[in-house]
Amino acid sequence: MTVRILTLAIFLAATKSSASTLDQVYERAAKDIKAGKPLVIHVIVPLCDNNSVQCGNNKLGNGDNADTNLYWATSGGFRGWFAKKKYWKQVKRVVSRTDIVEQIVWTKQQRPTKTWRKYGVTRPFRVYLIAEAWRGSKIENAMKRFAENISASTNREILVGKVAVAIGGDSHLLAYVGHNGWMDFPKFKWPKQQSTAKTKAVIAIACLTKSWLKDHIIRYKKAAPVLLTTSLLFAGAHSLEGAATTFARGGNQRAILKKSISNYAIEQKRPVKRIRKAFTNPSAKNWK
Repeated sequence: MTVRILTLAIFLAATKSSASTLDQVYERAAKDIKAGKPLVIHVIVPLCDNNSVQCGNNKLGNGDNADTNLYWATSGGFRGWFAKKKYWKQVKRVVSRTDIVEQIVWTKQQRPTKTWRKYGVTRPFRVYLIAEAWRGSKIENAMKRFAENISASTNREILVGKVAVAIGGDSHLLAYVGHNGWMDFPKFKWPKQQSTAKTKAVIAIACLTKSWLKDHIIRYKKAAPVLLTTSLLFAGAHSLEGAATTFARGGNQRAILKKSISNYAIEQKRPVKRIRKAFTNPSAKNWK
């Protein structure tokens, strides 16, 4: 009996110290939704830059020009992919000369699914997806912002019409989509988790993010990883949108993974069987 109690105590302690679960993210999101707030998905996209990685040609690899960039303007980029999705409506676009050269906000109305009803959400709610195109030459700044948003509540808001939308560390799903800059900056310093950090789901779509980011992300008790990668691939909007749409519906880890893989296979015109092992999350055999 004593051994069993000790084993259970060790298990509970390990569970308590581990990263958040997707259910905990949905529980936090449901509280916000019931308080009249939207569900928020924030995506950081460092533009493809030929100085860091081969992007195809000078236009696709111009990290200062969102209008021609591989990760932004193409059919698999954010502008191109979301333009094909009628259930996402673009409601804001801001062009800038700062590190973030362009910011686009898409929105959709979400009906409460079984998952949301479990947490008391009984009415349709608004979902906002905010994507930021960062200058390719400022990829390290984009990486730092991503890490900062995981580790703390950043108290950042944008106005969409008359609605104040909390982004960054206060978003419910935080994503990084682009070149794996951690390969270029191996001495990157991850910030400590702050007491102000809020529970959130985390996605990183770039080459080999499981190898480079998993151990760092799971150290944050308020982070729930829902999609990482295990191979070299195109960091497009298709997999992110699949994951984001499934997340908005309250889908579980397996559903998020399945839709991300499906979207990637469709856009890249490749069999699902060849794509399946390129993505992972805690529901997959290749997660450990």
